[in-house]
This record gives sequence, structure tokens and C-alpha cells, in this order.
Amino acid sequence: MALPTLKQINAARRERLKLPRTVQEVTPVRAVYEDGVFQVGERLWSKTYQFSDINYLVAAQEEREAMFRRYESVLGCLGAGATYQITVNDRRLNMRAWEDATLMPLEGDALDDYRKEYNAILRRQIQESDGIQQEKYITITAFKPDVAAARAYFSRISTTLQSNFAALGARIWELDLTARLRLLHDFYRPREEDRFQFDFPSALRLGADFRDAFSPASITRHSGYLRLGGRYARALFAIDYASYVQDDLVSRLTDICPNVLISFHVVAIPTDEAEKEVQRYQDGVEAGISRWQQSQNRNNNFSAVIPYDRARQREELAAFMDELTTQDQTMNLVTMTLVHTADTLERLDADTQSLMQIRDVRLIPATFQQLSALQTTLPFGVNRISVSRTLLSRCLAAVSMPFRVQEIQEEHGVWLGKNALSRNMILCNRANLQNQGMFILGVPGSGKSMIAKIILTLVYLTTQDHILINDPEGEYAELVRALGGTVVDLYAGGDAHINAMDIEAGYGDGLSDAVDKAQYILTLMEQMAGGDLTAQEQSVLDRCVLDLYALAKRESRTVTLRDLREDLLKQAEEEAQRLALILERFTTGSLDIFAHETNVNLHNRLICFTLRKMQKQLRPTGQLAITDFLINRVNANAAQGVRTHIYTDETQTFYQNPTSAAFFDTAWRIFRKRGAYPTAITQNIAVVLADPKTSTQLSNSEIIIMLNQSAPDRERLRQVFQIPEEQMNYVRDAEEGCGLLRYGKSVIPFVNRFPKNTKLYSLFTTKPEEGFRVDV
Repeated sequence: MALPTLKQINAARRERLKLPRTVQEVTPVRAVYEDGVFQVGERLWSKTYQFSDINYLVAAQEEREAMFRRYESVLGCLGAGATYQITVNDRRLNMRAWEDATLMPLEGDALDDYRKEYNAILRRQIQESDGIQQEKYITITAFKPDVAAARAYFSRISTTLQSNFAALGARIWELDLTARLRLLHDFYRPREEDRFQFDFPSALRLGADFRDAFSPASITRHSGYLRLGGRYARALFAIDYASYVQDDLVSRLTDICPNVLISFHVVAIPTDEAEKEVQRYQDGVEAGISRWQQSQNRNNNFSAVIPYDRARQREELAAFMDELTTQDQTMNLVTMTLVHTADTLERLDADTQSLMQIRDVRLIPATFQQLSALQTTLPFGVNRISVSRTLLSRCLAAVSMPFRVQEIQEEHGVWLGKNALSRNMILCNRANLQNQGMFILGVPGSGKSMIAKIILTLVYLTTQDHILINDPEGEYAELVRALGGTVVDLYAGGDAHINAMDIEAGYGDGLSDAVDKAQYILTLMEQMAGGDLTAQEQSVLDRCVLDLYALAKRESRTVTLRDLREDLLKQAEEEAQRLALILERFTTGSLDIFAHETNVNLHNRLICFTLRKMQKQLRPTGQLAITDFLINRVNANAAQGVRTHIYTDETQTFYQNPTSAAFFDTAWRIFRKRGAYPTAITQNIAVVLADPKTSTQLSNSEIIIMLNQSAPDRERLRQVFQIPEEQMNYVRDAEEGCGLLRYGKSVIPFVNRFPKNTKLYSLFTTKPEEGFRVDV
């Protein structure tokens, strides 16, 4: 091609041929900088960015088309004349690093059997998923006179990439020098990932070669493959594409063999140059057709039909020109290469045959060019293979589409099951989110309590965090006892008592603990009275509560509701006598469980409150008292820097009572501010969405686990979270433990099937036929 842009690029790339004498010299990098800039030629500089996946394959057709167009915009955002490389890297996990970040360390206590069992489950999970991790990169190459000019260019490009990938729904971040070298190290030295070491200041001081940090022990060249240390590698490149390429080409290629690296080198041609080049081809085709017609006329063949191949060339060039001029398409020169590796030559040959059978693209081995193709495929930003094909931007987006499904595999994350599409484990660390609120939603029998038990148990076994459970139906008691926690069974006539007037420093939302506690006592009294108190009654109650707390502070003692009733009886106002009468039943009568000093162990870091046996008329009061205790404990833990996890099962029972709902809303906001992670578990999404306050709790929570949903609830959830109908099908008649996980902005279909032949499962199950029971 006679393109000025291509001539300029080829001139900048042109270098004197130098055969490498060492494995270090195989690397086409002259110099490196701490910010991740590589010098890859006389005036060539490159920088690599990594970007996250999006749920492309599971999106609805309309949304998928929108994603495709946005990806096409990403490819076009760099502008005409840009040179870049898209790389998809399928590689095996660093098992030692994975184990350090995921498995539970043994503590030498009575719970180590559970930890060992959980670790064994995770090891089986990773084996079933083949332990493959996919990473995606874009490497920008700049033709600049020096590194300062290159850095200025990369700075502008970074801003452009950030905004365009954000519109696509993906994150993108720069790789510094250490990250780029680690990427190369992990490719060249698999199973040695934990041995990577590189310190830039030390390397400068000692004059060490940066290539020593990642180069393999040896590279043996053959005509059709390479030997990289103890592994075999083969590079292939594309020489032709089908007339119609599906947008899952990359996905199908990476599914064929477990270790494959795919790269697309792209040069975007300015539109004016592209039009001139196409016009030149059109002129050549027309001239050829004219000469053919003149030849036919000289032979008196005036009715001859233009040959099919020449007519097709004319039509294709006309369509290509129309795409350039009227449909805002860009012409790109694309070089596609891939490198796959195997432990044996036989396995390598078998994988090569499978790759070459892909119909959308014609791949052939880079015979006698294996080393050049390897350098081209790795994300250096250089192209040493002079085989390119012309693709319009729409075709380029289809050929290079790197997106499949989102993955969540966070360091020190809690296992939530498998990604239903990729079969990879889902590991979530709530600490990485801005808002740690969580809802677990599903119809009865969908597995809500099971998943909640799994999560809280893993948190308990792996951290020193405190866990408080509000369990109306007694479903968590057996588990809590097995883990060494405290079960507080509250009911009239029972032995357990909680002092409703206990107070911790930092209570409530305001500056005065006693004032905020007085507001709670007011709410509690209204609950006991069955309606609002008058202004006069509120004033009397407020005065007495504040006086009692002042007295308690002076005398360093605890006050109870009995003390409050006695103080009310001493007041002259009629309102005080009425309040004392209301309190009588709850202090000296049959419902006095909150009127005594606390007599249960509430200093355990795992506590479960159950109201299963509590009388119906006392339950609203019990709910308020428990919620108030939760606030007390959260405040005390926050002062000591301890994180608290709050689990509330059957949350709809709180929301159905206006007083409890309002107080629970306040508590939910306080939990978030005090370093606590609230979790609500409910089957009635309609109750949650019926009140603006509770619906705000749902919409503001960044973790939503949606299990099997009824048709009306599916539609409500779809509207609240703007989830496509195709994804909502994962909660339509879903099996137990299966559904959708909304984590931050990601929505992932998941499968959670905990192995039944384990001790942990026997503690998690809520099925009577599997041995589950509640205290009678």
C-alpha cells in the first residue's frame, strides 16, 4: 500500500537486523521507566493498560448491540494514525498466591476442622474450573522524539481511555513497570509466579538488567515452534478472515486450549488517506474492466458480460467506499497473532490443529518466524510480522471483541459460588465496596438462609470481626452454638434478660448519648402504649430518662426500666402516672424480659437473638430492644476499631411495623457509618419497596443476592436495578442456591451448591429431612 501513515510507521519501525545471542536479547525493549513506559525502538515508546470484563455474552440483544457500538467507539477514540495492540491472555492461576489470598489459615482451635473442610472445598472448585484466569490489555505505541513527549501523549490517551471504557461499563488502569514485568515473567515462567522479584531503584544502583527479572532459562528455536525453558510454544498468525466474522471469535479461540495469548496490532488510517487508497484501487479495477471490454470489442464480442471476479471487485470496493464516506467507518490495518503453549509437543500439535479449524479466520503457523511472532504477540507494542489485513472499524470490533462475562475474584474474598457462565469461583470482599449493605432475596425454599449461613460462617472463621444475628425463627441457633457463639432466646417467662436502657459511649447519631437514648425510650414507650404519646407525656418521659442517666453516671451504676417506672411514680403530673401504668406490665408484670439487668453473655463475638418463642404482643417491643442492642454493640466495636456484621432474617417482620421500620432505617444508616456491614434477608420484596425509606436501603446496597423470584417480584427488581430481561431469567424458576448476584455495578449469574457430605453443610441446611431442627 502507498499510504503515507504506513510508510511513516514502517520507517520508524525499521531497525538493523541483529540476531539475539542471549535470551535477554530476545526482548524487543531498549529501556524501561518506573511509570511503565517501554522504549521499543529508536523513536518508539509503548505503555500498557489492563481493562476489566463486562457481561457481553449474557446481555440482551439490544444491549449487546449497544455494547458493541460502544466498543467500536473505544477502538476509534485514539484517533487516526494511532497504533495500538489489543491482547487477551488466558493463563493458569498462580496457585500459591491464590492459596495465600483465598484459603483459611488454621488457628489451632476447635474450629480448624471446619477450616480444613472449607479449604478442601475451594481446592475442588478451582480444579473444576481448570484454574484459568483471563486478562485483557491494550498497549499504545507512540512515535515520539523522546520519553517526555511520549509521556505527555500517554497522559492524554489515559484520560480518553478512562472515559470511553467507563461508558462501556469497564474499568481500565495503567500498568507500572513492576506490573508489566510481572506479566512477562508469568508468561515465560509459569508455576514460578511467586518467585518474581524486581526493585527498580536497586536495579539502577546495581546496574542489573531488567530482562533478568522475567526471561526464561532458555529459548530454543525451531522452524515451527519454540522451546521456552521446559515448555513448548507455537505462534500462529491470521492470513484471511471470513466474509462474516462472529463477535465471539476470541472467546472460541480461548476455549480451545487453556494457555493462549492473542493479540491484534492495529494501525488506524486517516480517512482522507483511506479514501485515496480505495479510489486508487477502484481506478485500477475500472481500468482493467475497460481493457477487457476493449479486447472483447476488437473480437466483435459486444455483448460479453463482465467476468464475475472483476464485477465482484467493483461491488466490494464500492461498498467499502460507501462505508468510509457515509457510515463513519475507519479503515484499519490489522495483524492478528496468537501464541499457545503446552507441556508436550504432542499436546501442542493437537491444540494447533484445533485452532486452525476455526472457520471465521484462517490461521497458519509462523514458519521460520516463530521468534518474531512471539515478540509481536506479547504486549510490547511492536509488530515484527508483515502480514496485515484491511478491516473497517465494525469488522475490527467483531474480530477482536475481548469481552465475555464479568468475574469477581477479589483477594481475601468470601466464596459465594460459581459464575454460571464461566464456571469460575466468585470471591467477594465487601471491604472493597463503597457501601457494604447487602440484601438476600428469594421465595421460601430458594436458599436464602443457607447462603447467609455460608457467608457469616466464612467471615467468622477467617476474621476477628463480630457477628450479630437477628433470627426471628431460630434457624441459626444450632450453627451459632457449633461455632461457640451465644444464643439469646428471648420470650416472656424465659431466663434470658436484656436491659433496654443499656447505653454505650457514642450511642446514636448525635453528640449526646443520653439524648439519643431518650429518643429510643420514647419510641419503645409508644410501642408499648400502642400509639403516639402526647406532647406532655413526651416531656415528662424525656425529663425522667435524662435524670436517670445523669444519676447513673454520678453513681457509676446501671439503670433499668424498673428504675424508670419508679421515677415516674414519684412525679406529680398525671401523665407520669399514666406512663408508669403502661410500664407496669413490662417491668413487674409478665412481659418483664427487658426490665432487668442483662444476664446473658453479650461479649461473645458471635451472638444470635431469636424471638421464636416470644409472645406475639411482645415481638414489636423485642425487635426494638434487639435493634437498640445492635446499635450499642456497633458503637462499642467502632470505638475499638472492630468491624461488625449484622444479619437480620425475615426482615419483612420489621418493615411491617411502622415504628420498627423507622427505627430499623435509622439503625441501617448508623451501621454504615460505624464500620458495620448490615445484611437483610427477606422473601417479600413488595414489603421492602412499599416504603420509600426501606426501598432506599435496597437501592443503596451494593450487594444484592437474588435467588428464585416470583413473577411480580422479578419485574419489580428488574425495574429497580435496570437489569435486562435476559439476565432476570436466571431467577425464573431457579434451583435452590442459584440466581443473580449484583455486586457493585456488576450483575453475574451464579450457582451455589455447597457439598452435602460435609460437616458445614449439616450446620447450614434448613431442611428437616436433612436433620435441621429448631429449639422447641
